[in-house]
Amino acid sequence: MELKLIIHNIGFILSAVSTITALFFLVLNNPRAKGHIPLALTFLAVTIFILSHVLGVNAIDPEVSRFILMFNLSILFIGMFNVHAVLSTLGKDREKWYILCFLYSLGIILVLWFMKYPHLFLESSTPKMYFPNYYVPGVLNWIRVVFLYGFCVAYMLYELTISYLKEENVYRKRQLKYLTIAYAWGYLLGYIPNFLVYDVQIDPLWGMAFMVIFAALFLYAAIKYGLMNIKVVAKQASIYGLV
Repeated sequence: MELKLIIHNIGFILSAVSTITALFFLVLNNPRAKGHIPLALTFLAVTIFILSHVLGVNAIDPEVSRFILMFNLSILFIGMFNVHAVLSTLGKDREKWYILCFLYSLGIILVLWFMKYPHLFLESSTPKMYFPNYYVPGVLNWIRVVFLYGFCVAYMLYELTISYLKEENVYRKRQLKYLTIAYAWGYLLGYIPNFLVYDVQIDPLWGMAFMVIFAALFLYAAIKYGLMNIKVVAKQASIYGLV
């Protein structure tokens, strides 16, 4: 196994550990608090994405690789749950109910559609760079990028930025600042593995830190500024995450 592939695998597994740590952090900190449940579901969907990515690109058989990588449909759930979490955190989930209805309806329809016609999402995997097998996009694979980044990420950052600019409470403003930075960096780095999907020769290795950075910024804001009314149980969450 090539050294770069080993580093890639270790890096993405560390990202998965970071995601699970953040998940336990939420679960152990009043899971019924506003925004906690959809954010915990976001972290769960991210974990599924990371694990399917690592297993899929290391699979030797092209069809086995494609089957495992089909779990990347969790990307659509990441978008839906994350928008819900942000709106709940901002106290806008009831006001923007129509946005959530649209995203959930469209996301679920797309998941069911691609499950019925998987070749539209992914073709049989093929070796790329140092990977035994890597994604080969189907003709409608681009829809997932538009849904996640064009709709969900853009809308989340818009709502967070507007709320940050309008917020007068300094403490709350700092909470929103770190949350916005965490999402911006997390999704920016998380996009990097997509380049090779479309045969742009950029090493996916650089995207391995996307959840490490997001989790670090999120936990920092949660502990220092009481983000999402979290009580500090970082030690327990870290232990459970590592286990």
